[in-house]
Amino acid sequence: MYTIVFQLGFKCNLQCKYCRERPLLNDSTKVAVDKYESFCRAIRLGIPKNKMEQFAKTAHFMFAGGEPMMAPPSYFESLLQAEAEAFSPFPIQNHSLQTNLTLLNKGWVEFLKSERHRLYLGVSYDVVGDDRVFRNGRLSNDKVRRNIDTLREHEIPFGVNCVIDSKSLERMQDAIDIFEKEGLDFRFQLIQDKGSEFSAERYAQVFMTAFRKYYMNSKSKVVWMNPVAYIMDLIMGNWHSFLCTHAHCTNWMLFVLANGDVAHCPAMYEVEVGKGVKPLIYGNLLTDGFSKILTSKSKKKMMGCFDEIDRKDSDCKNCPEKSICSRGCRADVVMEGGDPSREKSIFWCHVNEILYPELKQFIEKHPIPRNIKLSQALRNEGIE
Repeated sequence: MYTIVFQLGFKCNLQCKYCRERPLLNDSTKVAVDKYESFCRAIRLGIPKNKMEQFAKTAHFMFAGGEPMMAPPSYFESLLQAEAEAFSPFPIQNHSLQTNLTLLNKGWVEFLKSERHRLYLGVSYDVVGDDRVFRNGRLSNDKVRRNIDTLREHEIPFGVNCVIDSKSLERMQDAIDIFEKEGLDFRFQLIQDKGSEFSAERYAQVFMTAFRKYYMNSKSKVVWMNPVAYIMDLIMGNWHSFLCTHAHCTNWMLFVLANGDVAHCPAMYEVEVGKGVKPLIYGNLLTDGFSKILTSKSKKKMMGCFDEIDRKDSDCKNCPEKSICSRGCRADVVMEGGDPSREKSIFWCHVNEILYPELKQFIEKHPIPRNIKLSQALRNEGIE
């Protein structure tokens, strides 16, 4: 299953303090409808005919900004229509749109209601901290909370993404309490701040405290894959099956820029740009084509990173959480100054070393809550 993220533009009405795109937030350029259709046709040409129907059912197209809702709903109606024509007779069935939700209005509500069967909203909602602000410095939380009520009123499907950085780490438990009280599906996105005092030891300690309460008392329906997946699910994002996880990002995620260049993923690209590192580009959809991008040397090299896990001399070979961790997030490797196609994330490796034994011991001693479904991978470890 491919997740293909389309960067439609950079313009945004917020100015979040941790945003790596701040120099570009006033750029009003957005991907034209005919150009998006060209992207779709290029992808279609790269999919074998006998696999097209399956691709349309399982692929996930994500629209990202900037703030996508700065464009009118009619723009997205045109995008989806052009896309449907490009993939006819097998239209893409799964879409999502990542938004700060501050610009929701009647027009957007009607559009989202009409597309609820195939368009899922990812809502950026930092319930703790003071980083997500309007241009005048005012917090966006109250506006987002009211608009979330509107989504619920109209039964529009959505999930919440909450950024946790070094300043908001200590309030992680507060964030869980708020989301649980409001009955929201949520995930945390960890951002390693450059030059911050963000330690693996402190993060593991705060996480474990929050996890104990969440595991025992959560009202949410959660599927745990194995002990270390607690970390990945709750923090890196498994509240919706379309979001990336460490184990699959190299194979299945692509990030399409406005000019057609294809990068590894949004997070890694943003970190590379922020650090002044030349971004890793697999090719260009319009000039190289989709199939050539999938078989490019740079992509094969990145995929080879995960093969390193099973090498005889690899320190990952016998690690119990390697199947989920897969050497950690590639963006974090870049943040740490490493080569994303070869090295593991030092930060996540340390976090996992601390948390894995404690997590496994905890779930062995405590009954499994009824709302939690155990996967076969966990049952294979003897935990019932």
